[in-house]
Amino acid sequence: MATEQEQAQELASKLWEIANDLRGKMDSSKFKNYILGVIFYRYLSEHTEKYMNDLLKNDGMTYEEALANDDYRDTVIGWSLDYLGYYMKPEHMWKSLIAKIKGSDDEDEDTKKDSKDNFSIQDFQVAINETVGSTIGHKGEAAFDKLFDDMNLEDKDLGREVSDRTALIKKVMLKVDDLNFGLEDAKFDVLGTAYMILIGLFQSDAGKKGAEKRWNDQENGNVIAKPLDKDSKAMAMPYQNDGKESKVKESKEKNNKNTSHDSTPAKRVYE
Repeated sequence: MATEQEQAQELASKLWEIANDLRGKMDSSKFKNYILGVIFYRYLSEHTEKYMNDLLKNDGMTYEEALANDDYRDTVIGWSLDYLGYYMKPEHMWKSLIAKIKGSDDEDEDTKKDSKDNFSIQDFQVAINETVGSTIGHKGEAAFDKLFDDMNLEDKDLGREVSDRTALIKKVMLKVDDLNFGLEDAKFDVLGTAYMILIGLFQSDAGKKGAEKRWNDQENGNVIAKPLDKDSKAMAMPYQNDGKESKVKESKEKNNKNTSHDSTPAKRVYE
């Protein structure tokens, strides 16, 4: 069984592969922002799914199933905003974006030209914008302010045309999808370790010689990846309120007694 150090070293190797796709297109201090942004978005999505599924366990449904149910949707959205500080739509979940990417890649060229289901970098931008936008007026607003601003998906360095930028971000997203986050079973802080590895490789204030040395060290297998403890909080959630958990049915029943059923997430009655 691989040790924590070996697992961290494998993570560093995979991060290097992702970085190598962007190398030469932009300065290393710039493209680390894209890698970190994509990694963090995946983390937000998978954390949302795990947290909300645990919250809904006693109701016998998943986060996506609850959002598809008219009787549960508003309460669940309210919970996400109250407990996590943001709300992520099912179509904006990481797994949905990846499925769309893989679906697009499986289609033949003639079908791709006409299909509305093809993945575009604009889909990712909309997902980010709407997730961040969901925090406005809620407790997570300050924490999410400018959170993804360093990841400019319209930057011409990613490609002059939308199709070029889409092709590159798809490649990065698919490789990030291959990373084993292991949110439930990881023995060390995978997200924080990834963050520190990238910061070590691509420090923005490193001179050209220093940056080149980092590339050469990685190519020669000399980069040391130190696994962070799971409690390190090197890259913590921007906002999370671990409030008292109660079942959706109980919350919904109390809500129905006090107010009519509407689509405003703020109107929730909890225990």
